[in-house]
Amino acid sequence: MNRSRTPGTSATRTGRSGRLMLAATAVACLAVACGSPEPPSRPEVLATLADDVIVSGYEAAGAAFGSLSRAVRELCAAPDGARLAQARVALADARREWKQTEAYWVGPVMDRRSLALIDWPPNEAEIRELIDDAAGPAIDAEYVQQYVGADQRGLGTAELLLGGDVERLPGRACDYLQSATEVAEQELTEVLALWAGGDAAEQFTSDGVDALVNDAVFLTRRMSDMELGAALGALDRDPDLEAIVEGPRDLGVQDGLARLDGLRAVFGGVDGTGGLSPLLDEALAERLDSELAAAEAAWTAIPPPLRAAAVAQPDLVEAARATVKQLQRTIATEVVSQLGVAVGFSDTDGDSGG
Repeated sequence: MNRSRTPGTSATRTGRSGRLMLAATAVACLAVACGSPEPPSRPEVLATLADDVIVSGYEAAGAAFGSLSRAVRELCAAPDGARLAQARVALADARREWKQTEAYWVGPVMDRRSLALIDWPPNEAEIRELIDDAAGPAIDAEYVQQYVGADQRGLGTAELLLGGDVERLPGRACDYLQSATEVAEQELTEVLALWAGGDAAEQFTSDGVDALVNDAVFLTRRMSDMELGAALGALDRDPDLEAIVEGPRDLGVQDGLARLDGLRAVFGGVDGTGGLSPLLDEALAERLDSELAAAEAAWTAIPPPLRAAAVAQPDLVEAARATVKQLQRTIATEVVSQLGVAVGFSDTDGDSGG
């Protein structure tokens, strides 16, 4: 994975339910100390996955969003080229961490429709109109959260506003930029709180396999067909580059690698031996690992921006598409079969932000 995590070190875990701690202990006991030939149970595996992957992932995203908010505040307090560059780096980091969580967009993030506050393709015309309206309402976090649409909030809006010259930022543009990042950070904090201290992990441990595997099936389908396939014209339709939701900063290749990183965590955990792998036979777990490695290599070979590569080097984009398509087939057939998953419509299907 792109980031290293040390399970169990975060202060937020001290408030986690005793049941999850016992479950994690049981997994360690079964695997190391107790010498039992019995594999860990499904609730034990899910409890560890919730702690080591999902909560840890949202913690990493929350920290990155906090860094972005600080960088934006510093930029708006004293706008200059160096601070603008730092804010852009912080935004790319936040987007990468957020995109890694897409592999486990189950539970609170979908129940709360958090994408509408955190990440949606921006409507530049309406955003510029609000900024340019000097007589308009004051722009603050409350206004952005309650009175503008999803396409005028979140990371997409921040990317758009950070894409211009630093001279355009002072005033309402900076008010908007600070408000959009603040609202996104607040929403992510709420999602993390529900996983780390609420009942989301409890619910996930009891019945989370179907939702998690379905999310993986639909995420890989979005990447291979709805995005790359549509952009390349591989679906018996004319090529549609707009199908690739790349964001104003052209981070489409980074997005793809981050999503794959999240899928690797779901199936292999933080060290290659966790995630859902204890519930799969060894051959399937190894094949998933190999297919993920192949997909990551293919995506790494694409020179950004992704949309431009789909036109200039379609063979590289098609190679990446093929690896993700193979991964989708493996999850939708063999993983689904081994885990007894009922495949249905995903909450995220057709509801993805930028």
